[in-house]
Amino acid sequence: MNLRKVTILVFSLIIPLLFFSFSEGREKRSETGDKFLDSLMDTESISDPYYEHYDISPDGKWVAFTIARSFQKDDIYPLGDLRKLPGGIPATFLRQDIWIASTKTGKLARITDGKPEKRSFWHPVWAPNSKDLVFYGDKNGHIVPWICRNAQLPDAKPEFVEGVRLKSSLFRMDIPRWTREGKKVIVPLLPIGEANIKPGIDDNPLFLIPNIYKRFLDPEGGATSSVLRSNDKSDTSRFLIAENRIDLGILDISSGKIGRLTENKDVMFWELSPDGNILAYKAYKKLIPGTFTRIFDLHIMPSEGGLSRLLLEDVEDKILRSPASSHLLERQKEELYTVDIQGTKRIITPSEDKTFVKVFPPPDVLQASTGSYIWSPDGKHVLAQNKEGWWTLSLDGTPPKRIFEKKEEKSKEKISGILRVKGTGYAYSPDGKSVILESFDPSTSRKNLLWADIKNDLRQPISGSVPNYTAIFELFRSKNGNSILYSQREMEVNNLWFSGFSFAQPIRFTDLNPHLRQIPRGKKTLFSYRNLDGQELKGALLYPPGYEEGKRYPLVVNVYAGSMVTALERTFPLFFNTVSCLSQLLSQCGYVVMQPSIPLSPDGNKGSPLKEIPDSVLPAVDKVVEMGIADPESIGVIGQSYGGYAVHVLITQTRRFKAAVSLAGLSDLISNYGIFDARSRYSYGGSSFFSSRSEGGQGRMGVPIWEDRLQWIENSPIYYQG
Repeated sequence: MNLRKVTILVFSLIIPLLFFSFSEGREKRSETGDKFLDSLMDTESISDPYYEHYDISPDGKWVAFTIARSFQKDDIYPLGDLRKLPGGIPATFLRQDIWIASTKTGKLARITDGKPEKRSFWHPVWAPNSKDLVFYGDKNGHIVPWICRNAQLPDAKPEFVEGVRLKSSLFRMDIPRWTREGKKVIVPLLPIGEANIKPGIDDNPLFLIPNIYKRFLDPEGGATSSVLRSNDKSDTSRFLIAENRIDLGILDISSGKIGRLTENKDVMFWELSPDGNILAYKAYKKLIPGTFTRIFDLHIMPSEGGLSRLLLEDVEDKILRSPASSHLLERQKEELYTVDIQGTKRIITPSEDKTFVKVFPPPDVLQASTGSYIWSPDGKHVLAQNKEGWWTLSLDGTPPKRIFEKKEEKSKEKISGILRVKGTGYAYSPDGKSVILESFDPSTSRKNLLWADIKNDLRQPISGSVPNYTAIFELFRSKNGNSILYSQREMEVNNLWFSGFSFAQPIRFTDLNPHLRQIPRGKKTLFSYRNLDGQELKGALLYPPGYEEGKRYPLVVNVYAGSMVTALERTFPLFFNTVSCLSQLLSQCGYVVMQPSIPLSPDGNKGSPLKEIPDSVLPAVDKVVEMGIADPESIGVIGQSYGGYAVHVLITQTRRFKAAVSLAGLSDLISNYGIFDARSRYSYGGSSFFSSRSEGGQGRMGVPIWEDRLQWIENSPIYYQG
């Protein structure tokens, strides 16, 4: 079944349920919806910076990035980011091509064209000479390194390297790394004796259960079940870890020869020191049973090969290297440690305050441009955040010092993070002394950039009105100034931009999907309301094109329990998947769509979501009716996953809604607790994902069923009559 048929099937199951209650103009709405879906099928997109690598050349003249092509007939549409397609290609990188752009003129050049042979390319990295590009791509069913010499020239042609088989994951840390001289590249190799996934009789690419599970569940070819013991200390997580394990190799660009730097080390993460001389890698050791905490050993070795040395044992996930590579920053449980190159550890978290790492999620250099703790530009301090604000934690034992925000300040604008040098654990500094902060102002729903002098606690805006950027991809300090690579969302479509920090005369590299401008689009607005606890909240409205003031419209409420509306640019995104573009589709068909804020008790705490969800959703509905926008007799609700659970809660606690659609929503927390799915069972130290999520995570039950069975029953919608 091709993608268009799958799409039409999905929406044919959803939209009629809403049309059944709101039937006026059904034929016209169906035609409008079909045209809208056809337009979405023909869209390109810049790749998500959460996974993909963007690179500015060392001389600052060129940017390399990827654009995902529009869907082709018979394309495989992955159902999840963690799926791997035949050949071992992570599904997230499907249909991508490599492009470059001049930072001076904005002129674009395509480096690869994978469309004719349905190939994919990803992770471009410039060589030290700012001319050559290395990246990954598929060839003959395998992942191989590709090289494009003198990529700026019009006749540049990429070539693949014969005889080298790579293994790529979603982690950014598997990007190719050039050695200092620019003659060799460190790459992730397919481990010896391991074969990439290939399509076969039992392998469904749409929902692939890795072969490693089948070997574990059915080692002799006859078993059909396995036993999960609550006190089993065996490390079953290795069966999932194996899907991302690599060997490290070093590729000579001129000769094509490959050397293997590690073998059978269970390497999961790796990076070069800023000076290019030291290669550090983390070898997986174990997963703490019942938790998400992975334990590694940290090794270092010369970047071009040689003896490796065990630097640290039993470290947790996060290791951040200082700018000069003289120290590492390590998180363990509720403490932050610094570690020197000899392996000597020193605790820097103040003994009286653990909230620097407990309250705020730790930063992940693989995923974010900002974080809750980070090295200062000089490498002498750690900048960390707690409930009160930002502080400097010193390596010499000096007490923490408050920075950036003063207690007496009453501004609603809050610092949301410190911009880091991409792929590192230290803050970006335009001058070696100051840092760049990202802030968010809820009153204007805008993100802003600020220049901050750490020593003198001074701050000032970089520009008066920062464009509506979606994400910072890369920061670059050139001889003539500072530059920023970012994406900007225009009518919910992301484009790639380049400018100085003042955002004066920005250059737009891409102009994707101009045909979407021909689709009439409804406006978006925010509104304020209070839930039944008196908490002031925001909701978002998406109007149909041609909305008429004073006329009441059928309303569809798109819910996800625990989500909070803060900014318009984060609501109703036009991304192609069943959930996110559904609001836009409904808008096209003449509905007003509302997204409410639904605050809940913290994850893992004992809560009452069945009460908390209606307490925030129904007042939002009342407000939109009071505003004269919604027809009180034509209100529907829709949600997916935990949003589907929210739908089940709402339709069993109120008769306010005339139609409801729940996508992948659970209704019985007790039966969900007993699900032992093979793909999830071996992910978290032998514990079931579903039981962990209900008890200690999003489900907010806080305790096992046997400790408070009434709590589980009371929050399961299936036990209520709708």
